[in-house]
Amino acid sequence: MMESHLKSLNSCMSLRSLTFFGNEIYLLLFLRSEAFFQCSENLFWVLNSGRFRSAVALPPGTVGRPLPALLTIIYLWGAKLSRSEELAGHETPLLAQALSQVGHALIGITSHQAVVEAIQAKILLATYLIQIGRFLEGRHQTDAAASLALACGLHKIRTAQPVHQVTSYIDPIELSLPEPRDQIEEGERINVFWMAFILDRVWAVTLGVPSLISDADTYSTQIDTPWPLEMELYERVSVSDYSILDLSG
Repeated sequence: MMESHLKSLNSCMSLRSLTFFGNEIYLLLFLRSEAFFQCSENLFWVLNSGRFRSAVALPPGTVGRPLPALLTIIYLWGAKLSRSEELAGHETPLLAQALSQVGHALIGITSHQAVVEAIQAKILLATYLIQIGRFLEGRHQTDAAASLALACGLHKIRTAQPVHQVTSYIDPIELSLPEPRDQIEEGERINVFWMAFILDRVWAVTLGVPSLISDADTYSTQIDTPWPLEMELYERVSVSDYSILDLSG
């Protein structure tokens, strides 16, 4: 299926002369091919795939459209997974673009969902960097994902414990996210936190360095977020059922 999409696209334009709009066309074709999502669990993808596809179809600049950084990183993975020699030549410029975009992903955002997408983007980018042997850069992106998850309070989802404020001489910056719209959105937050946690712990062991996400309460970093579930379960349960569902493990 992937090769048929490539032939169809090549009949319309050269991949070497793709504009940004052309990249978007190819991204949509790639997403429809299911190639990325067939491997998504191995790449640490945790967002709701159906909602993501719908958001990608929105016109550029529309509120709710996925972050450009996340789109670029998925396109980067698409080039790698396609095993196409022509697409492989685009990995280097796409990686440079992804690194630039992910560093500015939160500038001018208009949706709280974009914060969750930024964490997902950093996770996917970290996974890619690790895959190609750029381990220190992969660790850097892992740290960035973990830091953002902690800053947004994703380690305290549904907590019944009071959040202790650390004494400081400066005023704290509030980065907490508003209440999720539904169980799927909350599920994305839960799952993206645990994915950041897993990567953080794996790299701590691999490199012999302290983990960024500590489960100690010394700095209000004790984890009090429900265990992750399969996205299908978040989709199936109703709002009323979800409100009483025991996710504490």
